[in-house]
Amino acid sequence: MLEELFVYATLNDKNLQKKIINRIPESNKDTLKKHYIEYFKNKGENYAFIKSDAKKEVNGLVLLVNQWELKKFDKYEGSLYQRQKVFLESGKIAWMYNLKDAIN
Repeated sequence: MLEELFVYATLNDKNLQKKIINRIPESNKDTLKKHYIEYFKNKGENYAFIKSDAKKEVNGLVLLVNQWELKKFDKYEGSLYQRQKVFLESGKIAWMYNLKDAIN
């Protein structure tokens, strides 16, 4: 069974997708309405996360991945992020990674 994963920052990079799951998954463009991308610095690295704002939107991709691949993305994202469901403009409900406790 395939899962849908909405990606909006570094995971949009096809080379990174291939590095994590050893392939480039099928994808479709989609949008997360009423949110925007914010960044924070941790150990010299910039990290993206999503915050609410009724007037903004986040454009990204919905990747079609299997359960094993989703677990590989979980491992890549690590302990700073959590996977949660979001409702997209297309009407799809997809997984998305966000900084723990950041989405509201």
